[in-house]
Amino acid sequence: MALIFAKLSSKHKAQYIVSKASVGVGLAAMIPVAMLAADVNLPTIESQVSFSIGFVGVLAIFLLAVLNRLAALFKIKSIGFLVVFTVMLALKSSIDIMVWSLGLMSIPLLIDDAIITPIWNNIWYRDYE
Repeated sequence: MALIFAKLSSKHKAQYIVSKASVGVGLAAMIPVAMLAADVNLPTIESQVSFSIGFVGVLAIFLLAVLNRLAALFKIKSIGFLVVFTVMLALKSSIDIMVWSLGLMSIPLLIDDAIITPIWNNIWYRDYE
């Protein structure tokens, strides 16, 4: 995508950056929503450790999702996140926040795959090829 990005006009470069940044903001916004949905309560040491491990896992998932949007470094797409979400939900994982994070982070990823990327492909083939 870097080679394609270099060929875009300055107007399209700005719009592309804003559209991809909005996906990143949407991903980041899903972390506190997942915490609310999981009803995080930390009265004991065990629950605090579980939350810490879950939070590290959520950050790892967030980083994978952001890196996936920035470049094709990882072949995990939004459908992959949905599959992992359903597997974790089916296993009734003890770390609820990871389950909710995967499910909620798949929303901006699906929007990017289904709406934003096709729009930019259309712009590319209409204006540049």
